[in-house]
Amino acid sequence: MLRSSRTERPRFRPPARPGRPWLVMCVLLVGTVAVSGPCAAAGGGGKVGACCLPDGTCFEDEQFVCDFFGGMFQGVDSTCDTTECFEFGPCCLLGGSCVAAQTRDQCESLGGSYQGHLETCDSVDCDADGACCFSDGQCFDTTEPECDVFGGEYQGLGVFCAAATCDPMGACCFADGSCVTTTAASCIGVFDGFYEGDGTACPPGGCEPRGACCLADRSCLSDATPSQCADLGGAFIGPETFCVPDPCVACPADLDGSGDVGFTDLLAVLSQWGPCAACPEDIDGSGDVGFADLLAVLSTFGPCM
Repeated sequence: MLRSSRTERPRFRPPARPGRPWLVMCVLLVGTVAVSGPCAAAGGGGKVGACCLPDGTCFEDEQFVCDFFGGMFQGVDSTCDTTECFEFGPCCLLGGSCVAAQTRDQCESLGGSYQGHLETCDSVDCDADGACCFSDGQCFDTTEPECDVFGGEYQGLGVFCAAATCDPMGACCFADGSCVTTTAASCIGVFDGFYEGDGTACPPGGCEPRGACCLADRSCLSDATPSQCADLGGAFIGPETFCVPDPCVACPADLDGSGDVGFTDLLAVLSQWGPCAACPEDIDGSGDVGFADLLAVLSTFGPCM
């Protein structure tokens, strides 16, 4: 992910390049004391600015130091406090070419595949193949940028279809109507969503929301869509609503079903005081029976209207 840094960080410096032993001393001295000789010539006279490193962190020093560490110099007199740094790295494009020093967003806007801040164009092979899994379970060996363009899920460099497991994917709908494309196992087990079937696509306008549905007999159907509820002759309560507390009961505090709220219902609440998941005495659906449930009984004491 893209990361930004606005805070001052300790200055970490790797060893100097071979053949330039003075660079270590320059790096340690530039910006702290007046220097002369090769440091002044290389450093440009102590003109300091913010330097964004590939991992998104920031430090302040001269441009030659920033260049040495593979950073992006933000200009003389710029500071890390006023500079927003983003992670950047190489970007593989269709056809196998590579563009250096791109953020993830920049790379994706070019239709490319971001390779991460730990890599360089010299260290990645944009022509290399790997397995590309599609929503119907099919697999093709191709490059990562091509896999991304065709809507597949790249399995990694050197992982070929012969060894890859491509589980079918489909639309995974959520109670609020949002949708992602994933496998059935991930949809149900990880996201707690509603899997629409292998090869299904998320609707352009999103999924139908889900919530509680009150049926004609006053029973409550959970996780229903508005269309499912209408087909059953019920009333949809709303997105992300639940059957606990029961929205379909005219008088939820009438725990004994006698037609009025009285001492029996009050005693029922007191007898279940404390944690009580999905029990009728938990009138407000909070997961425990407490003062809110007691107030619900007292505030509706008398015949149910």
